[in-house]
Amino acid sequence: MVPALALSVEPLARRHHHPAIRGFRRGQGHAATLSARITMLSRQDPPGGGGGGGAAGGTPLYLGIDFGTSGARYSLIDRKGAVHSEGKRPYSRLLPPSVMVPGAPIAAVRDDVRSQYGLSEECVVCTGTTDSIAAFLAARAAGPGRAVTSLGSTLAVKLVSEARVDDARFGVYSHRLDGAWLVGGASNAGGAVLRQLFGDDRRLAALSRGIDPAAASPLDYYPLPRKGERFPVADLDMAPRLEPRPESDAEFLHGILESIARIEAKGYSLLRELGATAVEEVLTAGGGAQNETWTAIRERVLGVPVRKAEQTEAAYGAALLALKGADRRAGAMAS
Repeated sequence: MVPALALSVEPLARRHHHPAIRGFRRGQGHAATLSARITMLSRQDPPGGGGGGGAAGGTPLYLGIDFGTSGARYSLIDRKGAVHSEGKRPYSRLLPPSVMVPGAPIAAVRDDVRSQYGLSEECVVCTGTTDSIAAFLAARAAGPGRAVTSLGSTLAVKLVSEARVDDARFGVYSHRLDGAWLVGGASNAGGAVLRQLFGDDRRLAALSRGIDPAAASPLDYYPLPRKGERFPVADLDMAPRLEPRPESDAEFLHGILESIARIEAKGYSLLRELGATAVEEVLTAGGGAQNETWTAIRERVLGVPVRKAEQTEAAYGAALLALKGADRRAGAMAS
């Protein structure tokens, strides 16, 4: 992060006698922009001190272990934990590492690091991803139309799509993933409401056994833990709707589970309306995946196969990325 990039260009150009100042004198200030800022940044110490010692942004980044690389344009981290550039350009110390796709092999681990930790000569450093995307990869929902719904305290959906979809109104965003797009959104409805109303998992499980998942509930709720919704309805003032309240707790739970399933279905429908690939199968992660009654309700409401994901841990997804990177490197070396 380089806050100085937000500074006005003209004072920087004047201070550092940058050629851009001629543009201001001719009234062409809007045409002279980034180069003056980079010049200024190159002549001052990075944030955090260090006298311009080569740290990108000057901020230490600790990843738990100092992995080295050999043959890469950029080392991942040095022995002090700060990201460093190995580029040769005048402003290379100000630039972040190159952007690469998740699971791309970067380079072999440095010899001294391999020796220190007893790693194989074939051990390579690969690019990673965020924890939520790694958890998606762990579920192995491969191919357009495959999706993962996470039923935790909130309801989050991620769908593999052939088209990119972004819409700030609903908090919908896309990540590039294996030649496709991972489109996602999250509702404030979810397990938090169930905890508020019914307490622990054992009571929820007992009540769920009294529900017929094949029968549609006539109750129409919008179970929010508090005021405000973001996806699939963008309404910061939306109030929770949990009335009418039937006498039977099982009937009440049935209405809530089915209402959350309707929100999930509306979420996937919204992604489709915005241009994403239609959902064809849904894998489930999170605590709600354990409730077989809810899974059956959701399958009926969504109209597509719904099942529990066998793996949902981000660490498992990260391991799959590492395996993919190692396979890519082996294939490249063999060709």
